[in-house]
Amino acid sequence: MLPRTAVAASSSSAITCFARAIETCHKIRVPLIAAVIGEGRLTAVRGIGEHIARRLVEQWTTGRMKFYEELADATPPGYLEMLRVPGLGAKKVRALGERLLALGMPSRDVVRVFRNFNAQAGAFREESERHGG
Repeated sequence: MLPRTAVAASSSSAITCFARAIETCHKIRVPLIAAVIGEGRLTAVRGIGEHIARRLVEQWTTGRMKFYEELADATPPGYLEMLRVPGLGAKKVRALGERLLALGMPSRDVVRVFRNFNAQAGAFREESERHGG
C-alpha cells in the first residue's frame, strides 16, 4: 500500500526501498515476522535498514505509520487512482497532474480526468482479459 502514496514523495528511491521491504515482509510468514520484530532483528532481513525497520516496527506495533499518513495526506485526490493504471508510476502521475494544473485546469477537473481515465482503463483491461488479451 505504501508505494501507492508515493506521488507526493520527493524521493522515489526512498519509496522504492519501502516497496522492496514491504514485498520482502509479505514473503515472510506472519509468525516469523512477529518473532523477528520482537527480537529486534528486522535489520537482519535483506533490504531492511534501520530507517525502514523503525517505520515497519511502528506499523506492526501501533497499526499506524506516521510517514504513510503524511504521504497520504500530501497526495492530491485522484492520484492514487491513477497509480492503479498499469504503466503509470508515481513520476508519470505527478508529471501529468502538474502539467494539467500548469495548463490552467482546476484541481477538481484534474481529479475528474484521473478518475475517468482510470475507470476507462479498468474497463479496457477487463474486456481484454475476457478475450484473452
